[in-house]
Amino acid sequence: SLVVAAQGAIGNQKPIIVTKIQLGQLEETLPARQFIRIHRSYIVAKNKLDSFSATALKINGKSIPIGRSYKQKVLEVLNRVEQDNYI
Repeated sequence: SLVVAAQGAIGNQKPIIVTKIQLGQLEETLPARQFIRIHRSYIVAKNKLDSFSATALKINGKSIPIGRSYKQKVLEVLNRVEQDNYI
């Protein structure tokens, strides 16, 4: 699984999984070591990220926005993951 998106939040994105259950409920069941909530409408698998910036990340060349309220936590986690991969 690469991306989980809430229904109605797809736009031009083509997520692997579209769900009608609340993402908060799904987020609680997914392993935090492998997945991260980056937006009120998106959860992504950390190991599938191609790159990231302060406002979005890329998976398979597609840009997925990082929500403003998730930005600080997401960047802290992703910077930590990136450092761990280079050490």
